[in-house]
Amino acid sequence: MGPIKEVDMVPVKVVDIIEMEADSREQLPNEVQAIIIDHVVNRDLTMAEAVREVWEKWVEHLPYLYNPGPEVTVDEQLVPFRGRCPFWKYMPSKPAKYGIKIWVACDAQSSYTWKMQVYTGKLTSGGPEKNQGMRVVLDVTDGLRGHNVTCDNFFTSCELSQQLLKRKITIVGTVRKNKPE
Repeated sequence: MGPIKEVDMVPVKVVDIIEMEADSREQLPNEVQAIIIDHVVNRDLTMAEAVREVWEKWVEHLPYLYNPGPEVTVDEQLVPFRGRCPFWKYMPSKPAKYGIKIWVACDAQSSYTWKMQVYTGKLTSGGPEKNQGMRVVLDVTDGLRGHNVTCDNFFTSCELSQQLLKRKITIVGTVRKNKPE
């Protein structure tokens, strides 16, 4: 399919097109039909497709742009957002309350973000993820050696500290007495 000519463009919302009956879609220009098929069939709508590729490339390059100091902090961040998004979160303890939750590993001195992950919600199995805090810390500290990681009690566990010691990383954090492992 070549570029769409200006005369062929039809001012129609994508939502309106998707809700059209199949025979009504056939009356649209071929270029618009191709866009509909691409949007409906070829997209994984678990994350905002418009920014996914840019986000992943940016996050992939962050560790190459900066070497964190000996102290690294792992925590969650709520980026304020009130638009349409299948994975926005409500967190009453945060100043913004609504937004997109991101797991972040930052240099403790400069606050430079070294690695990030967007929390897109529960697993498709529907149940809560076991050891989510440990998985997050292991993911965002992958590639570090000889550092000290500081995190809160959501992430900290005895099993996590053992896993990090195998990577030559120490951890500082409180452990909940009643936390299941």
